[in-house]
Amino acid sequence: MNSINKITRNFLNITKFANNKPIATCKFSIHDNSTFIHNIYVNKEFRNKKIGSTLLQEVEQYSARKNIENISLVAHQVSNDSLIDFYKKNGYYQTNDKINYYDDGETTYDLIKMIKRL
Repeated sequence: MNSINKITRNFLNITKFANNKPIATCKFSIHDNSTFIHNIYVNKEFRNKKIGSTLLQEVEQYSARKNIENISLVAHQVSNDSLIDFYKKNGYYQTNDKINYYDDGETTYDLIKMIKRL
């Protein structure tokens, strides 16, 4: 079971459920004929089961129905992190190698902008 909830006029959330409990979510917004994915999360117990890819596909299908041509996101790249590979496998590509970096005092990672054209 899953649902798409409209949080505000342009901000939406897709939630996946198993046994009536949320196991995955994707928050995204639509502005100026473009979709921006704010975050995607899959519970650790349910990872590597294509749920994240399914969430991306649902965002893409929703966006296509709204005649949106581009989906973008900013991925937090931590060393040895497979996040960038996940998005690449789903058809996203890097627009800039590194747009910025974040340092919270414990972890430093690059912020990488990625995009997919529908």
